[in-house]
Amino acid sequence: MKEIQLIFRFLLGGGWWTIWYGLFYLIVITGNFIFFNEIYDWTKKGQSGPAGGALFMSLVSMGGLPLLAFFCLHLLFAFFRSANSAVYLVIFGVIVCIALLVWMIAGAASIAEARYTAFVWYYIALFVFIFINLALLWISRQKSELGSVIPFLP
Repeated sequence: MKEIQLIFRFLLGGGWWTIWYGLFYLIVITGNFIFFNEIYDWTKKGQSGPAGGALFMSLVSMGGLPLLAFFCLHLLFAFFRSANSAVYLVIFGVIVCIALLVWMIAGAASIAEARYTAFVWYYIALFVFIFINLALLWISRQKSELGSVIPFLP
């Protein structure tokens, strides 16, 4: 029961952080899933066309850029409030930022070309990046270390 309570605290935040978590979920998840059914049908059929460029721009602007902006803000929060060393967080931040940029551009371009496997991996990676953002927020709130939330990190 305590684990479930911790998961809900992790997902919902608490205090003024609840507003911040809500803003994060609203912008990132809504931005990514606003055209989900159309994109799913399009990529499953393998159809591409003149709307591919518009789809690429909408995925980048409504999903990728907000996620990148939130990641930078959450990394700054964690940088000032966590128990980790600054060097460790900078290295982690650079690696994740590069991965986010690759996901944002290559993933959106592959979906615009109607590749179904890219569609699946795009949304799997999205949830990983959302988890990393929430982990950074949790670290900021608890003044803990990155390794305490993401188990494979030292």
